[in-house]
Amino acid sequence: MKRMIHSKYPIAKYIKLALAASIVGLTALDSSAYAALKAKQFNAILFTLTSSSLTPEPANKFEVETKGNLSIAGVTRPVTLKVGCGLDMDGTITCSGSEKLKMSDYQVKPPGYMLGALKTGDELTIVFKLTVKK
Repeated sequence: MKRMIHSKYPIAKYIKLALAASIVGLTALDSSAYAALKAKQFNAILFTLTSSSLTPEPANKFEVETKGNLSIAGVTRPVTLKVGCGLDMDGTITCSGSEKLKMSDYQVKPPGYMLGALKTGDELTIVFKLTVKK
């Protein structure tokens, strides 16, 4: 049974992950990754929610299917994320999930290191966990 999350419940309309263009102590590969993400020009990865639906599951758990737009390095694409959530006895809500992406879909060139001798692949998996306490 699916039901839409009604607007009377407080829901974040967007999630913003700030990118620091220059952080002291980064490894060369980390610096290369920030450069590939164009962190100086686009200082955040942004997910903007457009719709969501909730499916209750047993034992105070539920699945939320979110649809929205994911912006990385200045390129925005639609994405659907399935998020597993649970409600603890103290009212804490914990949600987690993962999503596989291709960097090339966002016009990001996979970063390399040591003049290209070491390169990352095009595919990556974003893993996230969000805890909301009363």
